[in-house]
Amino acid sequence: MEWGLSGWPKDKRPFSSVILDKDVAENIKNDILEFLQSSKWYCERGIPYRRGYLLYGPPGTGKTSFITALAGLNSIKKKQFI
Repeated sequence: MEWGLSGWPKDKRPFSSVILDKDVAENIKNDILEFLQSSKWYCERGIPYRRGYLLYGPPGTGKTSFITALAGLNSIKKKQFI
């Protein structure tokens, strides 16, 4: 048995299409970008290099849409592997 892609890949969700409270999406995006550039700082201090976010709210409030939009950002994808 071989593993392979199943179905069609999902379209990227535009980051601008997610509606959250004022500046919330931008603040989280900027925090992620800053974190991805700071691995050396964490390493030098012996701190585990990881970050987590807790998104909460009733169904249909955009939690999954926001994560999907973040995952589609090229600026985050490129910096993950540098």
